[in-house]
Amino acid sequence: DFKPSIWTVYDVLLVIAGSMAHRYADFNEEINNLGFYQELTKQHGADKAWQIFNATLPIYDKTSPVTVPDRHATRRNIKYRGKQNPAYLADMQMASIQTLTPLAFDTKGQHQNFSDDESRQSYIEKHLTQSGIPGKAGFSSASNVWLVNSKKTKDAKGLLVNGPQFGWINPSYVYGVGLHGAGFDVVGNTLFAYPFMLFAHNGDISWGSTAGFGDLVDIYVSKLNPDNADEYFYNGSYQPLSKRSETISIKDQQTIRQTFYRTHYGPVILIDKQAGLVYSKKRSWEGHEVETSVAWVELARQKNFKSWRKQLSRMSTNINFYYLDKKGNIGYTHTGKYPVRKNGHDNRLPAPGDGSMDWQSYLPFKKNPHVYNPKQGYITNWNNRPEHNWRNSDLWWRRWGKAERVDILISELEAKKKFTSAEIWDINSRSSFADLNLRYFLPLLKKELAENNQPKLVKDSLHVLEQWDAYWWDKNKDGVFDGDGAPLIMQNWLTKLSSTVLKDDVGDKYFFRFASPGYPINAVSAAIPVSAGVKIIVNTIDQIENGKAVDYDFFNDRNPQQVLGETFTSSVKELANKFGSDPNKWQLKPHPHNFSAFNFRGVAQTTKDNEMALPVIMNRGTENNLFVAKDRKIQGWDVFAPGQSGFIAPDGTKAPHYADQMDLYWQFKNKPLPHSDAEVQSMKESEVILQVE
Repeated sequence: DFKPSIWTVYDVLLVIAGSMAHRYADFNEEINNLGFYQELTKQHGADKAWQIFNATLPIYDKTSPVTVPDRHATRRNIKYRGKQNPAYLADMQMASIQTLTPLAFDTKGQHQNFSDDESRQSYIEKHLTQSGIPGKAGFSSASNVWLVNSKKTKDAKGLLVNGPQFGWINPSYVYGVGLHGAGFDVVGNTLFAYPFMLFAHNGDISWGSTAGFGDLVDIYVSKLNPDNADEYFYNGSYQPLSKRSETISIKDQQTIRQTFYRTHYGPVILIDKQAGLVYSKKRSWEGHEVETSVAWVELARQKNFKSWRKQLSRMSTNINFYYLDKKGNIGYTHTGKYPVRKNGHDNRLPAPGDGSMDWQSYLPFKKNPHVYNPKQGYITNWNNRPEHNWRNSDLWWRRWGKAERVDILISELEAKKKFTSAEIWDINSRSSFADLNLRYFLPLLKKELAENNQPKLVKDSLHVLEQWDAYWWDKNKDGVFDGDGAPLIMQNWLTKLSSTVLKDDVGDKYFFRFASPGYPINAVSAAIPVSAGVKIIVNTIDQIENGKAVDYDFFNDRNPQQVLGETFTSSVKELANKFGSDPNKWQLKPHPHNFSAFNFRGVAQTTKDNEMALPVIMNRGTENNLFVAKDRKIQGWDVFAPGQSGFIAPDGTKAPHYADQMDLYWQFKNKPLPHSDAEVQSMKESEVILQVE
């Protein structure tokens, strides 16, 4: 019962800001991290609390797999590594803070309303405890990519395979575009209503992207004037808070009026009048949304790596971009306008908003991580650390460590000296189901259990893991995961391991962050990462077993190998009590791969009866793109489910392309992207000519 307004350029830019800048470049967990640190301090005292905090979210980690090999990495002067807590933290931790609660969604993706923040937070914590997978807890998805040049290919000069992971919804999140005219000659696909191409080629070059998760945002805490709550202290005097009011119409309810505040840092996200504090958010990308969008438009006109990077230098959001040209050259650039923080400014926590910790400048674009034709012959990323000397953000759920899912892609690309194009594409059919954790634990577990005479149940359970191909799939279509009891063993064992190793140190209140191993056993519409808890355990084991300096010993002076053995033994005994003594007969059902009726903000895009599903959850791109350099040109293929059109006529008839890519997607196939006029004409189904007057 409302009439749509005229669609304008401003609306287009708002869509970009909301679905790109806000969704991927506006993350911040600094206030919640401070709450975590305060809780640790209550339990352990300030010094031990800092050790635990730093071990759960280190700023740097040399064991992290990276996209840019060290031999190609940029040199940077690193002054603050986070080993010492910042000088200002002692005062800041004294004030009790109100942690921020993100949006909450049900398992179908619909936004959930709660009468109070406490109920919403409890709901979110329960979700994370069960699945460990960000997405429906208000966090975002991610993406993967792999590129190879002639050093790694047999039948092409180079290939780029990109799997952007931004959720699965119906209608499709992306749509295909061929634009030939007005200075453009480009084909590929992009997000809803975008005026530029995210994943495309123009015959000379092709490009794709993944979320970069670089830290572009800081929270500043300013003191309010005790005599005037509309003023805050900055640089020696009280400054007025900026205000604006918005009228918000709500269907079937009264119109409300909302006041929004800003400091000179940026938007105010929390005012604590009782403590006399105001929290505001400084964002390096703010005010650069238009330039970023224009640069993305111009990307489609570029012909080489140098000019391509020139456009990337104008982009302020934190995106990983990938490049393949018709000669087979491959490249990578991490975009974003990164602040140069003062020495001692810890980007994981709020900073004083009195002027003492203001940003000094911005990092020159040439210092952003990038590489061109690395000697290894490939580039790969699954939202892992760009370079070793590139700092972690404040996102506890995206902390970079030794255990990263990109190890799966690295192993695939290192498995052979050279690949055919079909073999490079086929990596996706395995990585989408690959177990993320087994490789980090099985060698040590085998060593522990081999040293003692084990009960038959333990031996049989270990044998099941050893024989497992380590894929969460159902190839025989019997409705349960293949691998006998292995998936159930891994889920149960690592859940117990996380509780045993971490809970006593991180405490009950925040254990939800680290409780789950993050396996595909629940309804999710997000990419599956190595969970935060597993990453901490793997890093701690690596430090202890290899005689390194230990950030914090979560094993509390116990032998990690022994703890693995004990928790494994205890876990399989629990499973035997529930499912019988033969681990070969233990089963775990996969959850379907849902295409939700609700978008990433929980807003309906179709009716619930038009939701769709595939049999087994896949940890893969919302779509997949393939670009191949061959015969002096770029050729392209893609697939995005359910289909190109979400249109349903009033009589219920669905458009012919409503779901015609579901089978292609499920079978890991693709469709060609016609680029030349001859290709377009040969594939043409219909033609409409619009006369512009």
